[in-house]
Amino acid sequence: MTTDEQIKANQENSKKSKGPVTQAGLHNSSKNSTKHGFTAHKLVLRPEEEEPFREFQAKHLEKYQPVGVDEEYCAHQVIDNRWRLIQITATETAFYELGYLTHAEKFTATHPPDKVSAMTRALTVTEKQKELSLLNRYQARLTKQAALDFKRLEEMQRIRKAAELKQFQLAAAFDMRAHLDRKPWDPAQFGFVWSAEEISRYSDLSALRREAFKVAGGHKEIVYEDLPKRN
Repeated sequence: MTTDEQIKANQENSKKSKGPVTQAGLHNSSKNSTKHGFTAHKLVLRPEEEEPFREFQAKHLEKYQPVGVDEEYCAHQVIDNRWRLIQITATETAFYELGYLTHAEKFTATHPPDKVSAMTRALTVTEKQKELSLLNRYQARLTKQAALDFKRLEEMQRIRKAAELKQFQLAAAFDMRAHLDRKPWDPAQFGFVWSAEEISRYSDLSALRREAFKVAGGHKEIVYEDLPKRN
């Protein structure tokens, strides 16, 4: 068991250790997380990667359609980590390609091409075992984190969509009441984001769908995907 004296001594020692203090040391320390970008807090992109990443990001955002800062944050976390995973795979491939260029000549005269590739990979694994193992650890960590962020994003969106659907169903009920009473109404006065025209149009569509499914022997309630899309 750690004694009070040991705890106090550790605390005093920790105060003395302040990390690198020289300009060179500070510079090297600041570069540790940006050598490859796999664990940096901010995504590291070379100029030639900027446009491919923008396209990669745009495709994901178009698919996820995040709403609000929390969903946007989660979506960007997923995107950044998936990009890092792609770069890890590319880096691993590069290791093996470099290994082939370095060692292939040793085997081409005595072995068929498929054996040459296998042998150069074996040598690369042996020579770059530390680097490849590190890549695998990064890959496992990022895969887990991306999955957690994606699950969190899905849950936030599920809750938001359920709330929006409930609000729209309430707005549709208000709209129906106004039509029955033959009175105009302003959805904004009740806190709804949809216009009266949007609500009426989609309420009519929902009624038509219910009638069609009733005739066909089924029934389809309005779902989130039926709601008017917001810009």
